[in-house]
Amino acid sequence: MPVMGAGTGRMIAFVLMVFMGCSGGGGGGSSSGGGISSGLSGNFAPDTSPSCPSAPDTLSMRKQSVNGRIVTIGIQATDCDGSMGVYGVNFEVSFDPSVAQCATSNPCSAGTLLSDPLATPTPVCTCDNSSGQLLGSFSRKSPGTNQSVTGSADIARFALEIIRAGSGRVDFLNTEDINGTALITLNGSPVAITGLSYPGGAALGQ
Repeated sequence: MPVMGAGTGRMIAFVLMVFMGCSGGGGGGSSSGGGISSGLSGNFAPDTSPSCPSAPDTLSMRKQSVNGRIVTIGIQATDCDGSMGVYGVNFEVSFDPSVAQCATSNPCSAGTLLSDPLATPTPVCTCDNSSGQLLGSFSRKSPGTNQSVTGSADIARFALEIIRAGSGRVDFLNTEDINGTALITLNGSPVAITGLSYPGGAALGQ
């Protein structure tokens, strides 16, 4: 199962959703109806672009691809010395719902960092386009082992649809909290990796 801590009622509900195999969430998925400006193209401007050999251990966001209004954002782990053992990730992302919306009810996809056996084929996410919040989890199958990261690799990705011109923040919330945003390592049991930086970025409608 995806890794989660004891957590709040909100996160417990999310764990139950994973067990039941659901992939949607309240308010998830962008509609193609009124409120979306025509002629838009999307973009994403990261706060930083970590690169080795000098970058600190980081969980960051990067522009993975753009297709019209759809911007796919990579959740990228960076470890220049290969010292981190990564088992999975939990993420809590806030976005400005007046600028961007989740592209589908489960807008998440797998990155390249984790290999089989996986708990689920792709990350399981739930999105609330009203509040601008995305919750997700992705891990190797239990019992399993950690994987090393040397350099930078996406552990997961998510897609946003830009709905109007302008700029809106996209940020991690509750960092280094296993019930919020954290890279997870197995150390007897799943625990959050500490000491990382967590830069976000801005979704852009042009």
